[in-house]
Amino acid sequence: MADCNNNVPDYIVLPGTGGGSGTPGPVGPAGPQGPPGVADLPLPAEDVSVVGHAPITNVQEAIDFLLYVTPVINSFTATKSTYELGESISALGFNWALNKTDITSQVITGPHVESGDELGVVVRSSTLTFSPNLETSSTFTLTVNDGTTIAAKNKNINFFNGVYNGNAVIPAVIDSNFINSLTKKLQSSRSSSFTSNAGANTYVWYAHAKSQGIASFKFGGFDGGMEAPSTISFTNSKGYVEDYYVYRSTNPQIGVVSVIVT
Repeated sequence: MADCNNNVPDYIVLPGTGGGSGTPGPVGPAGPQGPPGVADLPLPAEDVSVVGHAPITNVQEAIDFLLYVTPVINSFTATKSTYELGESISALGFNWALNKTDITSQVITGPHVESGDELGVVVRSSTLTFSPNLETSSTFTLTVNDGTTIAAKNKNINFFNGVYNGNAVIPAVIDSNFINSLTKKLQSSRSSSFTSNAGANTYVWYAHAKSQGIASFKFGGFDGGMEAPSTISFTNSKGYVEDYYVYRSTNPQIGVVSVIVT
């Protein structure tokens, strides 16, 4: 029989059995994904670990972390929040509501607070006493702690002088008694709006603190209608003294009209 040459190598070298030290060929494509693994549930606690939260070292801590509710102060109110300048407050009540009951401490702080120590964890109201008495606008803060997170909310207590309006004849003297006979609104600015109904021989009057500047008026949508103001030293119903501007309408008996003050 004649010799046959089919380019068959004289030998084949299998991996790990020796052979040359040539460069390995490229990695072939990935094969198809296998079926998912199966875990027996529930897993034993010793087989569970938490990654990314260093303080968590066991399953109970992990559950606590997942169920944790951040404390929120839903409301923080005072039994009265607006006073007239000249008043002196020795005590004031506060009320509040939280989104959870599991807290570790709560306290109210503010100017002249005498009883602003720990309030206990169950109460949701407290009456604070002041030493010395409270006489100026102030801010009080409720702070709540659940051992993990602190929540805080402010409440402003305001002391204002009033703005005054009304209908009256021209008095013998424009003084504090006359201004105090008008309708009062406690507020921080001179701006206001009201409805006037000046009858026979009566005028529209308006008064506010001089420190708030000169006011502008609209009567029924039209600018003007008031004379230039006079200035008096005004003592309010609480004994507080301040210079005031007092305005009088140019005409009497103007009937029902809306007045806007800016």
